[in-house]
Amino acid sequence: MESSWKHLKKRLKSLKKSGHTDARCSRTYCMDICTAGPVAVVYPEGTWYAGCTEKVIDKIVDHHLLKGEVVREHAIADPDDTGS
Repeated sequence: MESSWKHLKKRLKSLKKSGHTDARCSRTYCMDICTAGPVAVVYPEGTWYAGCTEKVIDKIVDHHLLKGEVVREHAIADPDDTGS
């Protein structure tokens, strides 16, 4: 879990250096779904991601944060998903 946190901070710092100042992270130790961790939530839309390894974090940053595309295979809650 610690390596995922460090990797996320490194990726977001890199984004900030390249002009993407909107990306920030906050750490919490419990999001009430411990078996799915590490977990990440992208706001303001509220998409939750599970199993956030370094590889998954890279997908979330590259697709969701930079392109606005939800990474469906890792999303556990997506407010825009109508279930169809």
